[in-house]
Amino acid sequence: MTGPAPSSLRPEHPVARPLVQLVAEFGLDHRGDLDGIEVTGVTLATTAVAPGDLYVVTRVEPSKVYERRGDDLVVNVPVPYPTAALGGTIEVPTPEGAVSLKVPSGTEDGKLLRIKGRGAPRLKGSGQGDVLARIKIEVPKRISKKQRELLEQLAKETH
Repeated sequence: MTGPAPSSLRPEHPVARPLVQLVAEFGLDHRGDLDGIEVTGVTLATTAVAPGDLYVVTRVEPSKVYERRGDDLVVNVPVPYPTAALGGTIEVPTPEGAVSLKVPSGTEDGKLLRIKGRGAPRLKGSGQGDVLARIKIEVPKRISKKQRELLEQLAKETH
């Protein structure tokens, strides 16, 4: 990858017209601005353009599920309060499908738990990044009378 294409080749330039639509594989990085990919020595099927370099300008739409950190993907995962306190197993979405993840007892809100090798592909190298599950502890809005009594008993014992 190189920097953005020269201004004369950017789509807003009146002479530049999109000739081909490309579909990129999963893994292009999103940095909030345009990334450029340079392909050298390209000959287009036209006599109006001499062989030369092709500049592909990409725009990566942010994911509704993941936050990108290089090759790693961060995903917010809701965890019930009892599971965070006592430990347990949760399901974490990854690009390849859900994965079971053990939550250690005493896990705090916002803690990142790593799932190795399930993130974005490394474009310059081999392998994949990781999925980082950000724990979001769920606090119930409504609780039963029994649950209330148990929480009050717990509160008394912890103070």
